[in-house]
Amino acid sequence: MKTLIAVYKVKKEHVETVKKAIFSYVKEIKEKEPDTILYEAYQQNDSITFFHIMDFKDAEAEQGHRDAAHTKKFVKKVYPLCDEEPVFTDLTLLASNRDQ
Repeated sequence: MKTLIAVYKVKKEHVETVKKAIFSYVKEIKEKEPDTILYEAYQQNDSITFFHIMDFKDAEAEQGHRDAAHTKKFVKKVYPLCDEEPVFTDLTLLASNRDQ
């Protein structure tokens, strides 16, 4: 399994636009990416910081996600609205209450 977190900040005036884009994007991931085991988006209490946590079956599933038309569409829409572009970090799971 491959786990990543993406963290980014958007300009305050674009928060609602970004939230709508996230809802649409995650819906497409759910419908079109069976090897994306988990994709969750969170908003920090400051309202402008967003976190995306993603688990992929393997590196091939991650690459498929990156290459997907809906990912390219999301990037094109959201990145220009960012104050700070996303920073992606690989994570290693230590413990979880989820079945693995």
